[in-house]
Amino acid sequence: MHNKWPAVLLLIVLSVTACGISRQVSSTLSDASDLTGNSGGLESAVLGDAHTRPVPVGKKLVITSAHSDTDGIRDVKFYVDGILIDDESPRFSQTFMRVENEWTPPEAKTYTLKIEAHSVNLKTPPTVIILNITAVDSAVSAATPAQAQTQPTPTSTIIACSNTNDLVSDVTIPDGSAIQPGATFQKTWRVKNTGTCNWSESYTFRPVSGPALGASTVNTPFVRSGDEVDLSLAMTAPSAAGEYRSYWQLFDAKGRAFGKQFYVDFVVP
Repeated sequence: MHNKWPAVLLLIVLSVTACGISRQVSSTLSDASDLTGNSGGLESAVLGDAHTRPVPVGKKLVITSAHSDTDGIRDVKFYVDGILIDDESPRFSQTFMRVENEWTPPEAKTYTLKIEAHSVNLKTPPTVIILNITAVDSAVSAATPAQAQTQPTPTSTIIACSNTNDLVSDVTIPDGSAIQPGATFQKTWRVKNTGTCNWSESYTFRPVSGPALGASTVNTPFVRSGDEVDLSLAMTAPSAAGEYRSYWQLFDAKGRAFGKQFYVDFVVP
């Protein structure tokens, strides 16, 4: 969750389509709470709670969303039941966009609204926000509070990215290597980001089992989805002879472990 954002002044753009209206307005990201998306890349969130209540048929609904990406935002698309209603594409890519999508339900039923944002960086996965909106007849919307409680509650789902990884190779210290008592060495694993999230510098590589061998938690560099990175630790072999194995694992920016565990395996003669 990111709560501190630079103020970004945006030009007010009004675009009208046959089915709906979209406005891009100036704002600061301090307005955007619960911003979610790709770690270290494109992030999106819905502002306000207009989508959490049943909407009377024929009444305009305004959905406001905020989007941020250091590489720049290419466009923000708005769909209703799979039909493209509006496509907000700035003339120049923006690092922040706040978009208001206006739509009026024509009949009483549940609609699926989708807001999809794309980065100018084609390697960055899009963010997708799904909103299930229930439209009701005017008579139902005027029901008493007790009656209104029986109406279905609209739900929203943010399709976030996923974190996974894979070991490409042991760059140094192959399994079973012999290391002299008390010797210092550097263990390096080449790891691939096989998930859809970009890894930010807030991700960490931590010891999870076995002796830490003098090493401690380190922060990862920024790694895009599909890229590889070398993770290195400075370690010290124990003075006592024996076989040793130390396990390490990646954790996301919220401290949640993910993917495979990596280990260094060696023998002290």
